[in-house]
Amino acid sequence: MRHKVKIALKLVILVMLAVFSSYTVQAQTWTKVNTDGFGDPNNTLIRSMSVFDGNLYAGTMNDTTGCEVWKYDGTNWIQANTDGFGNSDNTFASSMKAGLGGL
Repeated sequence: MRHKVKIALKLVILVMLAVFSSYTVQAQTWTKVNTDGFGDPNNTLIRSMSVFDGNLYAGTMNDTTGCEVWKYDGTNWIQANTDGFGNSDNTFASSMKAGLGGL
């Protein structure tokens, strides 16, 4: 029985290798659509990103005035929060998840 399991496992691995080796990766072209730091030099990096309701959201790290969350609607970036959510000790938006409206 052990021998059959080993053969089955090897067969699965071979099939996976065949599938993944035939997968072709396409080169991507990126276009910058914002100003550095969203106009604030204290925004040193983006810590999180999420898509909600057809818009892209980006959360920054800002050790001076607090994190910022920016919304991109396909044309413009608009700040979606007050710096640090009102507290400059909130220095980064580490993750984002869409809420379920009280569910």
